[in-house]
Amino acid sequence: MNYPSEKIKIKDGYIWIDNNKIPLLSGEFHFWRNTKKFWPRILNSIKDLGFKHITTYVEWNFHRITPDGTPVGQIEYDFTGKTDQQTNLKGYLNLLDERKDFWLS
Repeated sequence: MNYPSEKIKIKDGYIWIDNNKIPLLSGEFHFWRNTKKFWPRILNSIKDLGFKHITTYVEWNFHRITPDGTPVGQIEYDFTGKTDQQTNLKGYLNLLDERKDFWLS
């Protein structure tokens, strides 16, 4: 969603977009802790609870595919699900984009 900055304001504990009041409440979802096939169902549950924002973070150690002790410039990560479907950060972000019902924070 792209909005001109003058149409978005924060006031009285809400985000206002085009005079629509959106609560500043967020659901947290650790995609990498859940089997990929359940992501849509979990997101539906979060949406059904009334959340419009979703927060997530990247668990770097979970996505790391090189062993401990690897020199910093040579550390590799899997963000596409190549080594484990739950590391598919790209797929998770694409799913959120396709759904169009959450703001990611």
